[in-house]
Amino acid sequence: MKKRRKKISKLDQILEIPKEVYSEETRLSCLGFHELLIENYKSILDYQEIYIRVYTYTGILGVAGRNLEMTQMTEDDLKITGEIEKIEFEKSVEED
Repeated sequence: MKKRRKKISKLDQILEIPKEVYSEETRLSCLGFHELLIENYKSILDYQEIYIRVYTYTGILGVAGRNLEMTQMTEDDLKITGEIEKIEFEKSVEED
């Protein structure tokens, strides 16, 4: 599987495709303290009005604040709105 990823990566580089299009790395886009877009997530671990935990391909993302809501959700993207006070990211260690 690692060999396949390297081949795909080389092809993507040759075609000059941006890394965020083909990788599973998490991408965060924050608009002030009221909106957060999370791209490339796996699942939602905890959902409360004051804290949301999201499992991503690269770790666990925690969002703390007040009146937090998940306003848009697709298979790969999640939008959180509310009064965001803190964003925490915990790197996960996966064993082969």
